[in-house]
Amino acid sequence: MAVGQTMPNLNVPIVSRFQIIKPPVKVQNSYYTFVKQTDKLEFAIVKKLKKTQLLL
Repeated sequence: MAVGQTMPNLNVPIVSRFQIIKPPVKVQNSYYTFVKQTDKLEFAIVKKLKKTQLLL
């Protein structure tokens, strides 16, 4: 969306046309819960992998 060869600064007219989508709070909370669970699973997997590697 840049105009010209080099744009060291933001172009206000172009940036002001950006649409920012904000999902409903229910969807945001569902996503947060999903990410939280994913983080817990990742932590558990990494912990088990480290334990397995120590046994080798």
